Formats: sequence, structure tokens, C-alpha cells
Amino acid sequence: MSAEPPPTVRTRTPRWMIIVLIVSLAGNLLVIGGALGALWHFKRIRPYKEAGMPPYFGVFLSKLPKEKRDRIKALLRAQRARIDPLRKAVRQAGDAAIAEIGADPLDLEKFKTLYRTYSEARHSLRQTRAEVVPEILRLLSLEERKELLRIRKHRRRWRYHPPPEDR
Repeated sequence: MSAEPPPTVRTRTPRWMIIVLIVSLAGNLLVIGGALGALWHFKRIRPYKEAGMPPYFGVFLSKLPKEKRDRIKALLRAQRARIDPLRKAVRQAGDAAIAEIGADPLDLEKFKTLYRTYSEARHSLRQTRAEVVPEILRLLSLEERKELLRIRKHRRRWRYHPPPEDR
């Protein structure tokens, strides 16, 4: 008496399940590809906010020829060496003024002095940042300056409500 095993019934996966899995995989690949593409794109276009440049300046800089881009980056690097100590001074003056606000007997004269020091430090930082802008503009041609204005206008339109003349 040989007992034969019962025949195995092989069930087929429904067709709709295979279609749903493929669509789900395609959707996941689209999302992951979009995220990686955005990371790759925005990693290359660095913001130059620390150098006092507007947020759209990195986009503009990426459109310039390599020679001009390198010259402008050298200017910004040289400026950053002057800006870093000023930023530290602004931070220290601001911290001192904020600490005085929390003092129990509030000395208004001391606070005025500390806040004036803070304001002067911020002003000198802004002045130092503003010194590089004419140097950058001197390196650009008329077409490149117009492109900078076009990018600025395009970026501002998405950030704020457009001015009445653009409506």
C-alpha cells in the first residue's frame, strides 16, 4: 500500500494584484527619483546668504560661464574672511543685550548702550556685505545683469504676491 501524496493545487495570483503591484512600484520609483533629483539639483546650487547675497543668487551663479563664476566665488570667499569676525561680534552684542533684558533690576541706560552696540555691529556687517555687490556687478555684462533681474523677478513672484503692474 503505497500512499500517494495528495496532488498540490497551484493557485494563480490574480491579474489585478500584479497590476496593482507594478503601479505601486512605478509610483514609488517616481517619488524616490524626484526626491533624489531635487537633492542633486539643490546641492549643486548653494545659497550665498552668508555672503549677503539674495536667495536666488546661487541659481544665477550657476548660469554664468565657469570663468566668471570662479572670479565671483573668489570675491565672496575673500569677503567671508572679513564677515566672519563681524558676525561673531553681532552675535555677542545681541546675546549681551538679551541677557540684560532678563536682569532683575533692569538698567535702561546699560540696555541702551548694549543695544546701540548691537545695532552698530549689524550696520557694519551690512556695510561690509554691501561692498562686494559693485565688484560683482562690474564683472557682469549687460545681458548677465538683465538675466539676474529676470531671475529675481521670477523668484519674487513665487515668494510674494506679484506687484500690481504684473497682474
